[in-house]
Amino acid sequence: MRVAWWYKAKKSDASLSLESIFLDPSIASCLDKYNFNNSARCSWKPPPRGFLKFNVDGACDKTGRCGIGGLLRNHLGSILLEFSKGAGSGFSVLAEILAIKYAIESFVKSEWFSSTKLIIESDSKVVVDWISSPSSSNSTFSKLVQELNVYITSERWQIRHIYISQNIRADTLAKRGIG
Repeated sequence: MRVAWWYKAKKSDASLSLESIFLDPSIASCLDKYNFNNSARCSWKPPPRGFLKFNVDGACDKTGRCGIGGLLRNHLGSILLEFSKGAGSGFSVLAEILAIKYAIESFVKSEWFSSTKLIIESDSKVVVDWISSPSSSNSTFSKLVQELNVYITSERWQIRHIYISQNIRADTLAKRGIG
């Protein structure tokens, strides 16, 4: 937390939240235009041709109000779809799951569903691991996680964990969804 406070004091014009810096201190160095050492951890990478990539995030404030956000992009980095909405109240893990669920539902209804493969990226390693292996999930979320796993086990779908520094836009959309 001390690093987060120090960074905010040094870069008073930075739009990063203390929580974001605390969860992934490398995010601060990623935004420093003179730091090229961590560029692999910092930058979003486009999907290969034939794939679309949905970056998603869920966030909750101190009162428990949650928001979800995400953006779907093609191999050129063009944004095809974006969402930011409230997700009721709960915990950040639930918000992360709901963000993935909303992204899947949006993609299934889209014009790209039948002709394109999908990569979903989230900065929640716990949720990505649960969806990849539902038997490891918390019993509270197991039914929801198993529903999402059905899509991910298809050859046309992938889910990946990424660093928060690679997911800044989705994080911003999720926080905006809180209200």
